[in-house]
Amino acid sequence: MNDHADKADVQKHGTTALLHLSLDNDRNCRALGEAGACEALMAAVKKFTVDAAWQQDAAGAIGFLGAVPINARRLAAGGACTFVLAVLHANLDNALSVRTALSAAGVLAAQHEIDLTANGACEAVVQALNAHAGHCRIQLQRLSVLVMLTHVGAARLRLVAAGAGAAAVRAMRAFPADTQLQCHATSIILCLSMDNEAHAAQLTGMGGCALVTASLSTCWNHAEHQHTALLTLAILAASPAASRADAAAACAAAVASLSAHSDVEVVNLAALLLLASLAGITNASALYDCGARAAVASAMQCYPHSQNFQTCGEQVLQRLPRRSKRAR
Repeated sequence: MNDHADKADVQKHGTTALLHLSLDNDRNCRALGEAGACEALMAAVKKFTVDAAWQQDAAGAIGFLGAVPINARRLAAGGACTFVLAVLHANLDNALSVRTALSAAGVLAAQHEIDLTANGACEAVVQALNAHAGHCRIQLQRLSVLVMLTHVGAARLRLVAAGAGAAAVRAMRAFPADTQLQCHATSIILCLSMDNEAHAAQLTGMGGCALVTASLSTCWNHAEHQHTALLTLAILAASPAASRADAAAACAAAVASLSAHSDVEVVNLAALLLLASLAGITNASALYDCGARAAVASAMQCYPHSQNFQTCGEQVLQRLPRRSKRAR
């Protein structure tokens, strides 16, 4: 490619060769990177008008080469973030091209989420989500990219404006049995709802609270998701937009998590935070009816030296009646 930099056909076929040589081959990716493949690839796609097939091969090569961190830096320096997003915009109606571009964006986002955000990644990925709402694999890829973008403060504002939270809610509703998708979508909802009461209320009104509660059952064996989902519910279920049914279901979910994951400290603390956030706003009998007293007392006993556990636990216990109002 370097010897025939002015020949478009050589550059196009060279791009295809790089794709096949780098395909799921870490050793080749490292060798190609050291030989200057990243720079050659980016120089080629900048110099020539790249058709759809060439775009797809180039994005694929970026995705595989970029799996090596130093290659990702080389590619980003050559304009890969801008190129991948351009491929995404230009091929929204082509599922394979979209998947390829999203894979490349996901690889680059691990180190270059700020560059991607500055080049319009938030809007492009949400647009792709909406264009392929019925395609589970594409939804999963896009959500994984959005999870990484939410780590950037400026990106969160752009994601809210672009409708990423609403897209995450729709994906959860469309694919309730996909554990990984549920986990990614919940993470996005959490990040976008923190310190944004209006957006939390909007997502709750769309059914986000009920969907996150349901995901706790889908992802029952995933302690990390339990933790994330419980923190998300602490925001959504406490929103003015949450119904009494939302709050009651969230209480029950917190108690169930306390019982099932009693040995996982972060899950226990998240469950207590959820119950504490609801204690001041929900009907106290809802806490009683779901068995909160015994579950909270047990968690406090398991972690006697944690001030957070004791404080949250006391907040819940102080709100609990001696017995359910239904029994009176």
